Amino acid sequence: MRIEVKNLTKKYGKVVALDNVSLVIEHGMYGLLGPNGAGKTTLMRIMATTLQPTEGTVLYDDYDVTRHQYEIRKIIGYLPQDFRAFEGVRVRDFLEYVAILKQLPPRSIKNAIADVLDMTNLSDRAKTKIHELSGGMKQRLGIAQAFLGDPEVIIVDEPTAGLDPEERTRFRNLLAEISMGKTVILSTHIVSDIEDSCYRLSVLDHGKILYSGGLQGLIDVSAGKVWEKTLPQAEYERFKARYHVLTTKVTETGVTVRFISDEQLPGATAVDPSLEYGYMCKISQTGKGARHNAHKPAVSM
Repeated sequence: MRIEVKNLTKKYGKVVALDNVSLVIEHGMYGLLGPNGAGKTTLMRIMATTLQPTEGTVLYDDYDVTRHQYEIRKIIGYLPQDFRAFEGVRVRDFLEYVAILKQLPPRSIKNAIADVLDMTNLSDRAKTKIHELSGGMKQRLGIAQAFLGDPEVIIVDEPTAGLDPEERTRFRNLLAEISMGKTVILSTHIVSDIEDSCYRLSVLDHGKILYSGGLQGLIDVSAGKVWEKTLPQAEYERFKARYHVLTTKVTETGVTVRFISDEQLPGATAVDPSLEYGYMCKISQTGKGARHNAHKPAVSM
């Protein structure tokens, strides 16, 4: 399955949520990384055929989201960011309802539900009412309903938001297992979700694609761009106004900051490149990050 996003634009009145977005997604686990409000959910909704683009399209091989919604819905599973289910309904009954909506053959529904319950470790919760599930279990139910019918493509939008570290790890592992032989598109603002699960990704901010490629390529973006320096507390505010500060740590000797700069400042040492720093370097070029210009002249210390 080859998914091609072609010159995709989505406008809400005068607000441009997606601005001429193009990318190609093939098999395996693919990450879409960006801050809240970057346009990720709009892109996921268009890919899931629940929202129409203003311009451009998405192709699933030869199926076009603007003309073949029915055919595409038969080959995808979708976990939206705001996944909700009927709280008073039992888990098995909810999945049976979804299976009917997906038009699964009646004779296959029982086995299909058993399969997704086993896959998501919810078999012992089949008779539990949804409002009695933990947050992590509800997310597992979300992926269970998305996987009903054994779709070729799974689209998940911010699936680990609000989960504790143990549930996040379990959920990422589940998605990684599912991606074997399929295509899983993971949209998130959490860098570690991408780092631990995907081998290719795109960075989206303010509706524009800032990077597409392998993880190492994004890591390399931060090489020679991120520095660490300790300065007196009295200098901190002036420094922060001139540089994009990534981390701040108050110590006995002052304030230790990690920041983005195209050039090394006196007393600063280079920080090893990482996926998170590469991502921050990319989004520092737009929006809030642009106000902390890494090209401004050095502050005299």
